[in-house]
Amino acid sequence: MGTSTRRVTSLKFILLATSFATTSLIAAPGDDEFGQFQQSLQNDTKNGATSLQQEFSASLKEDERLLKLEEKEYEDYKKEIEKQWGEFRGSTKKEWVDYAHNNSSRSIVNFEKGDVTLEVIVPVDPKQQTVKKLSKAQRLTALNNLKKQLKKIINDKSIGGESPIRNQISLDNGKPLTHTNVDHVAKNLIDKKLTVSDAPFVAKDGNSRVKVAVKFKMVPNHLKIRADKFANPVKKYSHKYNVEPALVLAIIHTESFFNPKARSHIPAYGLMQLVPRSGGRDAYRHAFGKDKKPSSAYLYDPTKNIQLGAAYLDLLSNREFKKVNNKTSKMYLIVAAYNTGGGNVSRAIHGNTNIYKASSKINNMSPESLYRRLEQKLPHKETRDYIRKVRERKKIYESY
Repeated sequence: MGTSTRRVTSLKFILLATSFATTSLIAAPGDDEFGQFQQSLQNDTKNGATSLQQEFSASLKEDERLLKLEEKEYEDYKKEIEKQWGEFRGSTKKEWVDYAHNNSSRSIVNFEKGDVTLEVIVPVDPKQQTVKKLSKAQRLTALNNLKKQLKKIINDKSIGGESPIRNQISLDNGKPLTHTNVDHVAKNLIDKKLTVSDAPFVAKDGNSRVKVAVKFKMVPNHLKIRADKFANPVKKYSHKYNVEPALVLAIIHTESFFNPKARSHIPAYGLMQLVPRSGGRDAYRHAFGKDKKPSSAYLYDPTKNIQLGAAYLDLLSNREFKKVNNKTSKMYLIVAAYNTGGGNVSRAIHGNTNIYKASSKINNMSPESLYRRLEQKLPHKETRDYIRKVRERKKIYESY
């Protein structure tokens, strides 16, 4: 709805309120002309509200259409990969997987383990049962494609203007691998570490190929490098939504290991793993006062993801757990609810999903007693492990 429309609607609301307040002063009870004027205002106001509701409904339908289109495109993409590789390996919460060169090469960055694997598939004679050694031409092709794949992820600027692994792969001399030196060192670096899978495979397109790979370790402090990169937006939005920065950082650590390209099977996206149709939508409404299902592109943006993640924590704190008095107890509850939802948390406390009734029981428990109860009674092991990890990792970021 445009600015001029909002102004007209607002004016009509003001006129309507004024007309009710001053009816006895400017018109007799049976004044037909004034009654018609009031009715006209009421009709215009009702029509304006209906129009606004229709506009919001159309916007949400468009959001849903785009989300379904994204999901279809992703499924089509998976099928294309499977034609050559025989299987699909995509990005996860912990891994960033990227394909290139007509999908014949890929990189797998594991942000939890701290390693980078580059792989390329090379066509071979279908009669070969094993491949003990590549031909000179095959090896050259593999080396060139692996080098290009390494350059691609080092130079990737699709999120935040710099590579997610910037300064996180070191050379033998201790210097970081960067976009300025990757050309000079990539070939030798890869050649030393090259491995060939000796068993060819037949993919869905019927062609026989062999997999060639190289693996690098990331620098020991790779996790801290990424945490430092996102510390400023975390502090900004933690302050705005009255959430501890250490808690937000611990949740990002647990959700994605600071992988801005994280994507779960649900799918949830980005650093704080927000689901567009549920948590992402609730957080967007809380942050901006508008009902919207954010796109994957929106949630892959680290700053926007952090803002919505912090907003969602604030929403949990001030909606589901508003009546909980103790700050530490509330923190345990919102962490558990971030993972499994408020209903499951309430069920763990007193057997049903009414969180408001659970609050009085929670307020009679110490934070440690509440934590032990959540550890024992939460229905999913994933959530029980989740609150333990976040509590432990929060200590790492207290100095931020």
